[in-house]
Amino acid sequence: AAWPLLLLPAVNVGAGLLLGYVVTAVACTPPTCRLAAVVAVGFGSATTLPLLLLGTIDESFHKHHTRHHANPVLYLSVYLLLYPVLQWSVGNYLISRRVPEPDTCGLLNDMEVEEAPPLPPTLFDRIKTVLLATFQPSVIATLIGIAIALSPIWNWFIDVANEGNDVPLSFLYSAIQTVGKAAVPINMLVLGSSLVKKPKFSRNHILPIVLVLICKMVLMPGLGVGMAMLLSRYVLAKVTIDVTFYVVVMIVTVTPTANSVLVMADCAGQNTEFVVACITLQYLLAPVVLSASVSLLLSVAQSL
Repeated sequence: AAWPLLLLPAVNVGAGLLLGYVVTAVACTPPTCRLAAVVAVGFGSATTLPLLLLGTIDESFHKHHTRHHANPVLYLSVYLLLYPVLQWSVGNYLISRRVPEPDTCGLLNDMEVEEAPPLPPTLFDRIKTVLLATFQPSVIATLIGIAIALSPIWNWFIDVANEGNDVPLSFLYSAIQTVGKAAVPINMLVLGSSLVKKPKFSRNHILPIVLVLICKMVLMPGLGVGMAMLLSRYVLAKVTIDVTFYVVVMIVTVTPTANSVLVMADCAGQNTEFVVACITLQYLLAPVVLSASVSLLLSVAQSL
């Protein structure tokens, strides 16, 4: 029943990129910031904040909601099968594109020397690029987990019978689980370090930054609520599924822009100051806006 989460990243990313293009058109975004604005709306944080939020609300749902049976992180792992692939392939491609700036003088520099065009990439280079963009650490970890869960050896890691007997590789599972618990605090440290730098931007960046904020923190959560209601009433109407499934469907749309967008913009030579300003403003308002969005989605999830 969780199969919609496999396709949901394409829907969310497509809607976000479309809103991003609308932002660039409405706000007359400077050429050096257009693609960064599009990607900033299209790709939100899908690991750090969702893991933190799901971990916070999981215990509450387990105690007070009778339909809760599964850990919401399990549903999030299904969502993350495709999302990192889109982020590092489509997102990286878009933000790496060069937008030609108009010649303000109307004339080309006579002393400008024409550079030879770069050699086209070979088939091997293209395959390598696709593989590197596809098999990110989160994707590899999820695929390994699925492979182990579908094979008989998973009984070597977990005592499924709850008989209290030590399984052969329980020590390895405990070690991996302990390392995994460090993911959220480490991600929060990385997030804080990326926001230390004071953002610098000009006046013509203010409107695009504000519109990115509205699209990412207001319109995208609305899309998530609508998608959850659509799945509940039509696609999964005859299927009994955990309420945490709908929590994951909505919570991946309420988070601010992903920190990896800043990394991609830096590697592509784009305007990183614009991206830093967008992310900083979203996190400054997150205590109010994000709290309201999470309260709304929890109310909606309990009614589905």
